[in-house]
Amino acid sequence: MQTKFLKPFLAKVLFAMLAFFILSCEKESIDTSEPNKSFSLDEAMLYHKLNLPDQNPPQDYKKGILEQKGSLKHTVLWYLATYSATEAYSYYEVPIVFSEIKTPLITTEPKASDFTVIKPILSSSLHRMIIYKDKDGRISRRLVTYVPDIEYLERSKRPDISHNSLKKMDKDFDGYLVYKDWEENTDFILFINKGKPTRKIVPKNSGNSESESIGRITDGNRSPHQKNSQTTYCIQYYEESWVRYCTVRPDEPPTDESCGPWELENTEMIDEVCIDGETTDPCLDPENVGSGDCGSGGSGSGSGSGTGGSTNFYYDPAMVYNSVGDKPIHEFQNKCTGLQFMWNNYTNNEVNGYITSAGNLIVTDILPYSGGAVHGLYEFDGIVYYTWPSSNGQPTVQHPDLIVSGPNYFIPVVASIHTHTPCRNDGTNGVSHSVSSDDKNLASTYPGLNLWVIGCGAIAQYGTGNNFFNVQNGDLSILCNSIQ
Repeated sequence: MQTKFLKPFLAKVLFAMLAFFILSCEKESIDTSEPNKSFSLDEAMLYHKLNLPDQNPPQDYKKGILEQKGSLKHTVLWYLATYSATEAYSYYEVPIVFSEIKTPLITTEPKASDFTVIKPILSSSLHRMIIYKDKDGRISRRLVTYVPDIEYLERSKRPDISHNSLKKMDKDFDGYLVYKDWEENTDFILFINKGKPTRKIVPKNSGNSESESIGRITDGNRSPHQKNSQTTYCIQYYEESWVRYCTVRPDEPPTDESCGPWELENTEMIDEVCIDGETTDPCLDPENVGSGDCGSGGSGSGSGSGTGGSTNFYYDPAMVYNSVGDKPIHEFQNKCTGLQFMWNNYTNNEVNGYITSAGNLIVTDILPYSGGAVHGLYEFDGIVYYTWPSSNGQPTVQHPDLIVSGPNYFIPVVASIHTHTPCRNDGTNGVSHSVSSDDKNLASTYPGLNLWVIGCGAIAQYGTGNNFFNVQNGDLSILCNSIQ
């Protein structure tokens, strides 16, 4: 009885397995996408293979091989591809590895950066390929390099930033994205602050048809042609091209063991770019790989508020604290480097500075040994700014939160810091005496500011009371991370 029923049962099982195998193979050779995707991964992979110059596409375009890009070998890590869709595109974001890895560093200084400072940035930068399909079915591709700021890496306490994507970045991601075409010509750069795009640069030599006679910097949705000569502020940007050569293996990410040392290939001025003084909220979109602008058509629209929280930023000179300030004496994008500079280089002066809302450090006052009052602060709409006349000179580092209004520059600040020099000679730690009247007055005027003092092997905060609080002892190179 059992044998009689077993034979037809086995036959049915074998037939079902054979049908499943045939259908599976047929499906794999046609499309591996999910039904609700308008752009399949197979389609993206085939487009990439068919658009490699000077190379015949392989029969099996899904096989992990070393592909040529000119004289360079590369491999695409398709197994790490992620799918996203916007109003304008469906796209895949996928890591790509070249035998010659080029990482661009954008600076405002023509001199080469200190390698010991930028090495973590180079090591953590990401290189991705974006293959995207628009609503009309046209497919294109871009290369995007994620370059983090050193402060972001220090905050996150991990060198791997690969969890960031165009769709979703860390809320505290600071850095910039460099968008290039397949020939590695820079199309545009988006500066990112706290996970949001704040500024776009289109270099003069980008080949972009929209470029003006000089490079363009666009804050928000304002037209680059609407410039007011009284408030326009220009910066010269430089791109350092750092290169390392790697042994590329199919479907494998690069490692320190498979790559040589970093080398500075060249430093090139992108161009002089100008910012309209009436800063507005940015209408920028990292997912719009065609232009970086908002909207399905790739252009900005709408309006928003300024950094100060209002479209109508208002400046009343009479409300500036102890008179208008001067151009910052020193500016640092690395907070800890700047704080140690303040302490180490002015042994006979009290030095005052501010941490900006973007995390930069500006040094504004070199005071006498016994101290004194600071100046140049201005509050509007609940935000405290350091301000100085534009006639005194432009900033020397990139401040993504800068406002130019009327004749003045305004940088939002979140903390004030000054040094206590006498402790070098009196044997104290510099934060054990009473808070001065000047410091109490500053605290009562700007209760929203974090107020810090640097002493001898110690830091502390102060307010309107007589005593310092939150006293921390140790080396400034470590304590500097607490000052914010």
